[in-house]
Amino acid sequence: MSLNLQIYTSLFSFSYGLIYAMFFNIFYRFLVYKKLFYKIIYNSIFTIFFTILYIILLTKINKGIIHIYLLLIFLLSFFLGNKLFNKLRCKL
Repeated sequence: MSLNLQIYTSLFSFSYGLIYAMFFNIFYRFLVYKKLFYKIIYNSIFTIFFTILYIILLTKINKGIIHIYLLLIFLLSFFLGNKLFNKLRCKL
């Protein structure tokens, strides 16, 4: 994979992690629903949708090659975004 493609893919993973964190905080009340059955359904749909979308978009960018550093960048940006959006959610 060329350097330009690695940078582009890394930026994509970082921004996707922020988007994932934003939607996680938007749909937080559904993901921590009190009834176990609904919690499992909502979490499954949420996770499957965003995973499939990530793989489809990654396939468009670099033929679906997933490296460990892309997952680490995604997790890092998710935790950073979650911290940021969590503060915003608490203010609302």
